[in-house]
Amino acid sequence: MKHLYIILSLVLAVGLNSCKKKGCTNYIAENFDKRARVDDGSCIVKGCMDSYSLNYNEDATIDDGSCTILGCTDPTSYNYDPLANSDDGSCEYNGTVTFWSSNNYSSDTYIYIDNVLVDILPAASTASSLWWSDYPTCGQTENCVTISLSPGQHEYYTGVWYYTLYVESEGCELISI
Repeated sequence: MKHLYIILSLVLAVGLNSCKKKGCTNYIAENFDKRARVDDGSCIVKGCMDSYSLNYNEDATIDDGSCTILGCTDPTSYNYDPLANSDDGSCEYNGTVTFWSSNNYSSDTYIYIDNVLVDILPAASTASSLWWSDYPTCGQTENCVTISLSPGQHEYYTGVWYYTLYVESEGCELISI
C-alpha cells in the first residue's frame, strides 16, 4: 500500500505541474493574472496604437486616443498637417509679392514665377493709372499684381531677365518692373 501511495503522489504531482493555468501574462495589462503560466491572448492594454506617434505603445491592444502626433495644426498654413493633434510650431504661411510699374510701358508685362505664367500687368497706355510715381502699399491689389507664394526661393521673369526672389513666411515683397 505504501508503494501505491507513492505512485499516486508522483502521478498527481506530474499531472498538476502539466496543467498550466491560461490567462493574461503581461504584467502591465489591466487584467494581468499572476497565476497564469500560458498567455491566452486576452490581455487588455490601453494606449496609443499609432506607430508614427511619439507615445506609441507596442503592447497596446486598445487605442485610448492618447496618441501625440506633432505637426502644424493651423488649417490656414500652407504646411498644415491634418493628422497632427499637437502643434510643434512648424506652421509656415504664404508670403505676398506685389509687382508694380514705375514706368509708362506701352505693352503688357507677363509675370512668370518658377516658369509658370501667373499674371499680366496691363500696359500703362491702356490703363494710365497702372503705373506709379511712388511705391504702392505692399499687398495692394489695385493697379498692381499681388501674388501669394509659399516661403522660400523662387525665380521670376518679366520679359527680359530672370531674377531670384526669396519669400518669407507672412512676409511681403514689393517688386518694381
